[in-house]
Amino acid sequence: MHGGAFQFGDLDMKEADWTAREMVNRAGAVVVSVDYRLVKDGVRYPVPLDDVVAVVGWVRNNLEGLRIDRVALGGASAGAHLAASAALQLRDEDCWAPECLILVYPSAHFYMPEPSQSLKEVQAELPPVMTISHDFHRKTITNYLGGDSFPTSPYAMPGEADPTGLGPTLVINAEYDDLRASGEAFSAGLAAAGVDIQQVLARGLLHGFLNLSADVEPVSAVLELMAQRLRRQGSYRRPPAGREKL
Repeated sequence: MHGGAFQFGDLDMKEADWTAREMVNRAGAVVVSVDYRLVKDGVRYPVPLDDVVAVVGWVRNNLEGLRIDRVALGGASAGAHLAASAALQLRDEDCWAPECLILVYPSAHFYMPEPSQSLKEVQAELPPVMTISHDFHRKTITNYLGGDSFPTSPYAMPGEADPTGLGPTLVINAEYDDLRASGEAFSAGLAAAGVDIQQVLARGLLHGFLNLSADVEPVSAVLELMAQRLRRQGSYRRPPAGREKL
């Protein structure tokens, strides 16, 4: 699932089409890119999530036709949010979990968590035009939910839900990304719940880096890490504790 603050983006954007093609080429994977409805013109939560859950259901019902036997679920930014929410909903409704979750620079919380000291230090290096303000985050979430009230549904904000029972998860955060605070907090919650979690920090990159070229390092390394995770589905081993860096 592509990103775009729930209200932008499409199947042709690089974060969707190019990233999908990279996973086909690097991992030999079958990729289904989801054209979920965007939150505009009256569309609000849970419509985008319903679309994702419906597509996952379609894939699960067509494994033979797609010539696949395992299903992974992933996305970037708002798409990562939707991937995590869909995994939570399917865990509860179908007692099902994807083989793995791949979440790239996710935003998962209603209130942005307090940034780590290392994030505060890199935030201070950036001019305001290159940052994602808390005000923008609040407007994005308000637009998605259709209001500014804390959601009662456990699937609206995956960072606020109990992640117990989710499958192995790879979280990739961008070093110079204000939303990294959410990705790090979500990873910590997964670890506390006993979920197999690998958290990786992509050094030197901003939010949305999957819209860049693979020539911009470490974008290619991130793509290869995602492909490795897809290739080794079914034989996952818990990685060492802590946060890795690329």
